[in-house]
Amino acid sequence: MAPDHGEMEQLRLRAQANARSVWNDPCGRLALRQAFYRKYGFGPGYGFGTSEIRFIEWMIRRGVLDPRGGSPWWKAVSGMNLYHAELARLACEQDAGGLEWEAPVRLWLDYMARPSECLWYRAHNSSVVRSYIEHAGIAADEQRDEQKFMNAVLSRLLYAQWIVGKRDGLKALGWRLAHPTLPVIGALLRRSAFYPILYPARTKHSPLTRPLAALDELGVHILDNILILPQASALYRQAAKWNLIPELAGFLHNNCPAYPWSLIGGGRFAS
Repeated sequence: MAPDHGEMEQLRLRAQANARSVWNDPCGRLALRQAFYRKYGFGPGYGFGTSEIRFIEWMIRRGVLDPRGGSPWWKAVSGMNLYHAELARLACEQDAGGLEWEAPVRLWLDYMARPSECLWYRAHNSSVVRSYIEHAGIAADEQRDEQKFMNAVLSRLLYAQWIVGKRDGLKALGWRLAHPTLPVIGALLRRSAFYPILYPARTKHSPLTRPLAALDELGVHILDNILILPQASALYRQAAKWNLIPELAGFLHNNCPAYPWSLIGGGRFAS
């Protein structure tokens, strides 16, 4: 269908207004996404949106979405993801899904038309990666440990998509661990070694004395450095194709995730 620029602009303005209305309201952001997934989760509770809802709850607990303080980067990335999904919802409900939308919106529309875990990951991750790209400048203002954590968050998200999309490697076990409707991701979001509750993130400099904390740190090492890092180049190339974001390959420096400096230069790589 040829683009109807007037209709597209009106829908964009409505989606922007919805996103702006909750910009300084963390619970409002959560409620807007909950409303979306009650209709488009396609399963019990929030369906395919379960892991995203848990992630927003973690961001609220961490304080990065707080109206006073918080993190401009986390607010912006979360807000852009919300905007893309809202725009897709409005386009679907106004029978405008056939217009020539940008990649994240097209992939949200694909998911809404043919819901599956693979199409959910494509929609969600395309929006997240585009948000990372658009906000690389303010990511540079975050502390170095927080930048390293941003890379870990994205790498884990892409790795989960890899497992679900390819169904190889860990096979059935890995598929269950990465599936967005199951509770494993939500459980990891409550483990501070994986997803810190303090902002900004801080590298630990003291020895871990609690056995469970040490076990969690071992889990982080296995996930990030043994499972993900050795195949980062192939992982990011595949995700760039799946998510229609060719710039994703530029997130790496010497085959290691190095956002935001791999995109904007300056040589300060978050390795």
